[in-house]
Amino acid sequence: MGRHFSLSAASLLLASGSAGAQSSTQSALEPAGAEAQQIAILFWVMLSGGAVIWLGVVGLLLHSALVNRRRLAEKSASIIILWGGVVFPSVTLCALLAYALWLMPGLRPFAQASSAALRIEVTGRQFWWEVVYHPPQGPPVTSANEIRLPVGERVELTLKAPM
Repeated sequence: MGRHFSLSAASLLLASGSAGAQSSTQSALEPAGAEAQQIAILFWVMLSGGAVIWLGVVGLLLHSALVNRRRLAEKSASIIILWGGVVFPSVTLCALLAYALWLMPGLRPFAQASSAALRIEVTGRQFWWEVVYHPPQGPPVTSANEIRLPVGERVELTLKAPM
């Protein structure tokens, strides 16, 4: 058991080290396009907002459980619950929603720009995906279970389910 674990750990360490040595690795933390950059910023803002809410609620919980051990009157407990558990998270979430809605028009460039270079239609079947490529010129090309995207071009992706 110990030898198997050490071999697995060593192979995982080698694989992670060799993956980092490549020059062009994909990473969700390094967006390549303008839209991907906006989505990454939105992710970090939402993560930060969620962390602020979580830290605030947990801080209130720890304060009431460890620091302030005396019994609170019902009125003061209701005020703490109202402001710390309802108002603060609601205001923070509304601010995050407002930021996301403000950012959305920039994430949907197809509404203002011309049509995409390639349209891909994906239909979910019972045990597989049917992928139909509709190029600007030429007949549609059908594939199954994998999507190939052209580098550096806009693609319109349509998802369907059979009735």
